[in-house]
Amino acid sequence: MTDSRTTACALLQQAHNEFDIEYGGFLSNHIAHGIITLERLEASPERITSWYEEYKKHYVLGHQLEPAQETCDLTITSDNWKTFEGKRKYFPDLYQFFKKELENSTEEEFINKFVPELARGLAGSALHPVIHLGFSIDFGHFDVPLAEGVAYLTHSYLPLTDYRKFNPSSVPNDQICDLKSVVVQVQKDTELWNLLRTTNEEGFQSKLKLLKDSERLLHYTSKWSPLHKNPESESEKNELFDAACKELAQVATFAFYYTNPPCKEFFLLHGVTACYATICITKLLKNYEDRMEFLFYYVFSFLGVFVVEGSTDVVACSEDPEFPVSPVEDWDAITREVTDVNTNKHDVHMLKLVYVCKRFSELFGPDPLWVNAAGCLAFSDILDTKDFEFGLGLKQDSSLR
Repeated sequence: MTDSRTTACALLQQAHNEFDIEYGGFLSNHIAHGIITLERLEASPERITSWYEEYKKHYVLGHQLEPAQETCDLTITSDNWKTFEGKRKYFPDLYQFFKKELENSTEEEFINKFVPELARGLAGSALHPVIHLGFSIDFGHFDVPLAEGVAYLTHSYLPLTDYRKFNPSSVPNDQICDLKSVVVQVQKDTELWNLLRTTNEEGFQSKLKLLKDSERLLHYTSKWSPLHKNPESESEKNELFDAACKELAQVATFAFYYTNPPCKEFFLLHGVTACYATICITKLLKNYEDRMEFLFYYVFSFLGVFVVEGSTDVVACSEDPEFPVSPVEDWDAITREVTDVNTNKHDVHMLKLVYVCKRFSELFGPDPLWVNAAGCLAFSDILDTKDFEFGLGLKQDSSLR
């Protein structure tokens, strides 16, 4: 075990003991995400520790991290745990239950036992439970963040649609398409465009709930071509799954990078980090159908995020020959910008985005998209959450169609 991993494990345990999973009533605690990301980027123990101390002091909307809650006088078992889905209560008790389950099974057995049951609700808490779990799987072989991740998925369970409503035969063959084409169609959809420009709802999660049971969004999600393939052999299933994951990574990063200004849309960034987390989670699922169902729910949620943030015309930006690119093309230089012990780049979202894009380049091969998204953000003037753009598409065009 490296010194950095030893430090990371100790801080993950310390953070769990000291702080609640949320604060300020609705904000997600990202401290585990940052620790894991820096360790995975091979940052020094000094950098991981200094970042940890910096994050403990940070404010978001006037709120700081809150003390860990005590367990309640209740019993959670294998028979009743699902009754706690989406109640947004009892996180410490859920954690204790899942931690005990992990102690009696392998990581893979644990994920396959519980995650398929929770896939439908992955949109809760602005996708942060998925991010927490996926990054914990990526970190590997440490029960604390893994149990936290599944407990958080249960705590914040928010079903936006139901996979059982997906009917392949309802989609004409000539409408089945790749995900980028789906995004283009969503961006042009008048009903979805106007919905977000006429609502009185405020806050990301409240707006996302407007899309609960949306037939329009289900219509577009159902067009995604991998959902219509029927591979027979294990090799065919693995090949299709890998191709689907690559496509998700490309489109999520494309949507984040090609905004104007680039790489500043806060919740589209979460679409990228949640995409990587989704890939980490689904790679552990043994059943091909479970994998594709989880991807279906991610795509529905990703399209929902795109709509909530204003359906920015990312395709138009991608066709601009003068669109900004990363000032460097070297991954070492980009990662040093966030891992150097003397850096002032502490924003946890920036750290995660850089790491995820680097991992995409390793998983799916070199692509200027990965470098440009990571480099443009890492060398930007963003130092804190407040420096990002929120609802960028709504700000740029609030008119009705």
